[in-house]
Amino acid sequence: MAFVYRFICKAIKKIPEDVSQKLKEYKEYDHQQIISAIDLFKPVIIEDKEYVRGKIYYRGIQSSFDLVEENGEVKEKEIKVPYVASVIFFLSTNSDAVLFSGIKEGSSFGHQVISKALFGDSSSVLPIEFNLHKIEQSVAQGEFSNLWAHAYKRQGNIKSRIEFGENINEDEEFVPSGTVDKSFLGICVTQDFEEMKIKVFRSGGIMFYKNWDNETHIVDVFNLVKIFLKYSMTQLQL
Repeated sequence: MAFVYRFICKAIKKIPEDVSQKLKEYKEYDHQQIISAIDLFKPVIIEDKEYVRGKIYYRGIQSSFDLVEENGEVKEKEIKVPYVASVIFFLSTNSDAVLFSGIKEGSSFGHQVISKALFGDSSSVLPIEFNLHKIEQSVAQGEFSNLWAHAYKRQGNIKSRIEFGENINEDEEFVPSGTVDKSFLGICVTQDFEEMKIKVFRSGGIMFYKNWDNETHIVDVFNLVKIFLKYSMTQLQL
């Protein structure tokens, strides 16, 4: 099944109207070496709303190990290895959400780069966490339908459990959030009069089970993200 995954951050200041110009000109240096830069793609303009897309390049450091000989003895030594990586981002002046594709690591660098480029500091675009307990309550109240999956930690020899099905909250063995620590919920939302499965991760990501390979679907993603932002908290609120 095709899917789209987006990791979500939130701007705590209004995205400026000249966002494209600010991002286009951004490069960060350290001792004359570029440590981050932004490459903008062609924007998507739908109904007079501009959606900005691009790729952030950044340098990082990772630990590795090598064998060295000291005083005739072979030892394992930790070494720091630089690397260059990238992450794709999406934003709009019509939303305070900043979306990233791929894994959480990319967004953990990316949100700081976007914040520096737009606001001159590293703390105006922040990662979020979703309150899964409140989302589960909304399912029970009928705002969303078909709780079809969840994952949670538990006490005992089995440390965690992932359960799938249909309307699993109606099963007598269902364990509600609030009593256990859940990492994601699988629910259904209505989009263009069709029911669509999604997964909402406590760590700030949403997976949309939809074949959204057309750039115009960026609007659909932002519209659905907007619905779930009310269930989110930034690092400042946690």
